[in-house]
Amino acid sequence: MATEGRLPLYNKVRQIFDQFEMSTRKNPVNIKRGIVAVVENQLIEVLVLLSYAEEVTGDDCAEGRMDLIDRIGAILKEVRIRIRVMHDLKLMKDTGFDALGKLQKNADDQLAGWRNKTEKIIEKR
Repeated sequence: MATEGRLPLYNKVRQIFDQFEMSTRKNPVNIKRGIVAVVENQLIEVLVLLSYAEEVTGDDCAEGRMDLIDRIGAILKEVRIRIRVMHDLKLMKDTGFDALGKLQKNADDQLAGWRNKTEKIIEKR
């Protein structure tokens, strides 16, 4: 799937999704149908919201974009917590957890930058 021209955050969340799948592929079926499925669905929801956010452009749409940013941030926070719980329950190895942590930190930084840029647009009005 080509992701050129996408928001950098979209590409980062896609990497998180791929890394999460690799880190959880050996989990038992009951775990895959439970917490793994929840996290995957949340990451897909973020990808959908980011795809929608790409269409919300222009300074006059800044408030709508800020709502999307807040929603994406809340979902990514839940994902981070669920991944931490999985690690604490020994459902994920340290290497996978560490790799996901780095990707999540980068995604959080990108989201914060996008938020700051959007806030400045709103303040200019």
